[in-house]
Amino acid sequence: DCVQQLSTVEGEEKSAQLDRVQSMLDTTKVQSTLRAVTEDRDKLKLELQDKVSALDQLQHENESLQEQLSELSSGKEILKQEYQETELKLKAITEYFEKKESQLHRKIGEEEMVRQRVESREAHAQERAEYAEQEREKEREELKELRKQMGDIEKSLMQQVVTNEKRAEGATKTNGRY
Repeated sequence: DCVQQLSTVEGEEKSAQLDRVQSMLDTTKVQSTLRAVTEDRDKLKLELQDKVSALDQLQHENESLQEQLSELSSGKEILKQEYQETELKLKAITEYFEKKESQLHRKIGEEEMVRQRVESREAHAQERAEYAEQEREKEREELKELRKQMGDIEKSLMQQVVTNEKRAEGATKTNGRY
């Protein structure tokens, strides 16, 4: 509309109106630009606030992580010391039990030698006992045989005595008659 009205107007008035239209267009352009810049500024402010908030949160998280790192480092040192102490204890206990095991093996070896000696002595004593039993049995048989022989000799002697007595009696009777 403005452009059509300008085409009907002539001269100086036309130039003034063109200046006014140009001024209005410039004002509209500046207002549009101002709105756009204001919107950009507001967006940038929001982004800046978000970034500042995120930065604050990240700094807070960083501080928290630093504290956790410090706690973990001290905990690590404590665990390292406990590990070293436990390792020393394990080494001492291992040495103690190895020494005890060695002593037990030695003692078992000694006891085994003693057991073998005792078994050997027992076996030897058993052999001697068996031999002595066999000897005793032989002697018992010999004694039995000797007793039998003595009994036989005694009977024989008794028979001889009886026979001699009978002879002597017979001789005395025969001698007494003469």
